[in-house]
Amino acid sequence: MSGFEIQRNRFRKVSGVSESDLDKAEHSRLRAIVKVNVEGYVPKDVELRKRIDDEMFTAEFAPDVLEKLERDESVSSVAVSRKLDIIEPDKQG
Repeated sequence: MSGFEIQRNRFRKVSGVSESDLDKAEHSRLRAIVKVNVEGYVPKDVELRKRIDDEMFTAEFAPDVLEKLERDESVSSVAVSRKLDIIEPDKQG
């Protein structure tokens, strides 16, 4: 038996975030790449950051908006950005 557990994700359109990630307090806002199937469409409660093309853009929103995006027929996919740990450079004399 392996040392990790696979958790089922309730989201079909959303990638890059797990149930346990959503429970963490540090996720007060999520950033993601959102793909829609209607040109120029931006879902309610989603802050447009930068448009990539007519049907894709980067966005910021609260974690509870993921449920709305999952149900939104005009949203094709949501790829949530993961926060990367910063590696400090090795300081040698």
